[in-house]
Formats: sequence, C-alpha cells, structure tokens
Amino acid sequence: VESGTDGQKTEGGSEKDDRKEEVTFEDESEYLEKMIKKILKASWKVWRKMIRQ
Repeated sequence: VESGTDGQKTEGGSEKDDRKEEVTFEDESEYLEKMIKKILKASWKVWRKMIRQ
C-alpha cells in the first residue's frame, strides 16, 4: 500500500508543484521578511551589547 501511495503522490505532485511555485513565492517572501527582521533584531541586540562594553 505504501508504494502505491508514493506513486500517486509523485504523479499528482508534478501538476501541483507548478501551482505551488506561484503561491509559495509570496509565502517565501513573507518568510524571508520575518527571518530578516529576526536577524536584524538579534544583530541589534549584539551591537548594543558590544557598544555598552
């Protein structure tokens, strides 16, 4: 049964992947923005610590 389900996923996946690329691009940009903000906040804390010393 497992091999059968894998086959179905790969067959249907090729069609779904084309649609996903358009949708996920917006999600990726939002994800990148969140990651960049997190990195900026983290680096800002590090800079403030270094400046205090």
